[in-house]
Amino acid sequence: MSGFGRSEEALAEAKRALECDPLSLIVNNVLGFQYYLARRYDEAIDQYRRTLEMDPDFGVANIELGYAYAAKGMFREAIAQGEKYSATATAFRARGALGYFRGRSGDRNGALRLLEELKTISKKRHVRAYDFHLIYLGLGEKDEALAWLERAYEERLPFPIFLKPDPIYDPIRSDPRFADLLRRLGLPR
Repeated sequence: MSGFGRSEEALAEAKRALECDPLSLIVNNVLGFQYYLARRYDEAIDQYRRTLEMDPDFGVANIELGYAYAAKGMFREAIAQGEKYSATATAFRARGALGYFRGRSGDRNGALRLLEELKTISKKRHVRAYDFHLIYLGLGEKDEALAWLERAYEERLPFPIFLKPDPIYDPIRSDPRFADLLRRLGLPR
């Protein structure tokens, strides 16, 4: 529901799911994600931390906690979460998020280094266009970010419904190319 601008309803549903299954990692994580999409970052951070208390190696909670930190401007913490995620997830998939955090923090060289690593990896195996897109988005390179997002769309990008509400897209939200992508995905503008 958050993808359609109904964050309060989505939060209510996530809370109801948590009441039904309070020990589920994914349900706990979904509640954190709904707080994040509603831009209630402190509550998202608290919920992700509760999830990680249950399983410190739960990769998705580690990386989403990083995004919540980045949204609050807590880049040192976001980078630490990205690095932790790198240790628990398929490493090349974590590089996109970590590159986004480094770029947002002003660590241009660190973000570019991760971009080069992805390019090297892509010579041997598939690397999602979405991961390249994240780094360019973090670097503030809007044209490159949008070009790679278009490639990600062609690859059937992960979780397209969250493009509209995700705060990482605020810098490109007003770009007509982003609006066109939302339209092609069938998402209301």
